[in-house]
Amino acid sequence: VAKTPDRIFKVILVGDSNVGKSSAIQRFCFNTFSDDRRPTLDITFQMKTIVTAQGVTSLQIWDSAGQERFRSVPRLYFRKADGVMLLYDVTNETSLKNVRSWISNIKESAGNNAVIMLLGNKVDKQRTVTWEEGHAVALQCKAVFLEISAKSGENVPQAFEALTRILKEREEGDMGIPPSTGTPLGETIEVTSNNRTERFDVARL
Repeated sequence: VAKTPDRIFKVILVGDSNVGKSSAIQRFCFNTFSDDRRPTLDITFQMKTIVTAQGVTSLQIWDSAGQERFRSVPRLYFRKADGVMLLYDVTNETSLKNVRSWISNIKESAGNNAVIMLLGNKVDKQRTVTWEEGHAVALQCKAVFLEISAKSGENVPQAFEALTRILKEREEGDMGIPPSTGTPLGETIEVTSNNRTERFDVARL
């Protein structure tokens, strides 16, 4: 019997074209991967329910086009966004350089209320961007940081689950309820996957 979610969070994935936004959603929602590199030309969303010790939460996950000419289109969809996942490609330095432009776009469109998670995708390939470089940008932009692989699935569910956890903690804090997971904003969380520990930071909002 499907459980009724006690909360629905709106999460949007943005970033340059071909960084793997659609692939990350496909991996998380359906645990599949496709090498089809045709760009997404429309904005679509999927629903995914997560059951944790905190309760039942549904994510409304929006996919957006990444081409520069479409960059103004998602502004409408940033409204009422609880979380934004900003992806870059660890094999493409330009996609990391463009992160700051995306951050400006996010803050103009979503304000300062949305939790931003910076995700370095394609760690299954030969990288040109180091973990340290991505982490430094995340710190400057006050974003949560994690590296993933939509192709292998590494850290993909952990990223969505961590974002959900942060959103629920922040909401509980706003309501005056003691956080149920005990991870205050501003501290570091460790995620272990495939015998490797990834560190990522929860920015103070």
